[in-house]
Amino acid sequence: MKKRPSKSDRLRADAEARAARAPAAAASKHTTAALVHELRVHQIELEVQNDELRQAQVALESARDRYIDLYDFAPVGYFTLSSSGLITDANLTCATMLAEERARLIGSHFAHHVALADRDRWRRYALALVQNGEPGHIEVLILGQHGRSFHAQLDGRYVAVPDAPPTLRVALTDITERKRAEAELRIAAVAFEAQEGIMITDAAGVIERVNKAFTQITGYSAAEAVGRTSALLHSGRHDNAFYKVMWDTLLRTGAWQGEVWNRRKYGEVYPEWLTITAVCDDELQVTRYVCMMQDISQRKAREEEIERLAFYDPLTGLPNRRLMNDRLQQAMAVSARSRREGALMFIDLDNFKKVNDTLGHDRVIY
Repeated sequence: MKKRPSKSDRLRADAEARAARAPAAAASKHTTAALVHELRVHQIELEVQNDELRQAQVALESARDRYIDLYDFAPVGYFTLSSSGLITDANLTCATMLAEERARLIGSHFAHHVALADRDRWRRYALALVQNGEPGHIEVLILGQHGRSFHAQLDGRYVAVPDAPPTLRVALTDITERKRAEAELRIAAVAFEAQEGIMITDAAGVIERVNKAFTQITGYSAAEAVGRTSALLHSGRHDNAFYKVMWDTLLRTGAWQGEVWNRRKYGEVYPEWLTITAVCDDELQVTRYVCMMQDISQRKAREEEIERLAFYDPLTGLPNRRLMNDRLQQAMAVSARSRREGALMFIDLDNFKKVNDTLGHDRVIY
């Protein structure tokens, strides 16, 4: 492709053409003026070029400043290692994370900032980067400020530049919060599969997730429960007033707990201790409800058995003296409040002691 002539080339060609056409006598008269004109043209060209160079220099300095700001104050630490593991360059974020002044950091061994338990892993990782030439990452424990250790992810890359020693460029990211969140998620996962039944619904009461204990208690699998409302478990023993009080308490305090009667998949009604907790977003809007449920059938049966043994005669099933005294106290309290009188009737059963003595106790035969 033919090169397009520059402005200075066109000016010079035009001047040379005019000089060639001018008469010889006149040429001597115009030589000085032509030279002055050509010098002026060159002066203007140099001024334009100098102005362009100054603008380019300003642009380069601005780009350099932006790069330095982005490099030094990035949220991630950056550093460069020599082939012997010495830090040859680092940004301010890296120096802050490693709790060292940058001047002292340069020339130090990065391995000294890695926890002793992870140093061998770090060295094997760095060696693999050099041998494979492929980028990679590793998670290690870093010794930070005031002896505070933090979990870090190192993303490294081996760089070989002509006429320069090979280096490792590494990005250093603090992942302590991520590791803590992962640990909490693992704990939550274990807790979710606890002995208590757990049902999570959206703000409208539609079931989103249940655990295995929920299935064991209710008989409904996750596939059968998810997508349906919590009314799936209603036994019919509670009226609308009961649920209104429940929801009013939930909306007012964010939690409710109490004893309810629910129905299993195959129709059995059972007592349950239910705890409901509202989950809110940053704007305090309810997004989820977490329901914890305990089947208290056995506990209720034990309580009923204890009450039966305490207040009823085991032979006849009739109320005993303890229950009579309890009901008498209640009747007297009601009478005192209502100012109405009551009556106590005594019935004597002849020879009942003989029946009780002969049938009321286990007899041992030798």
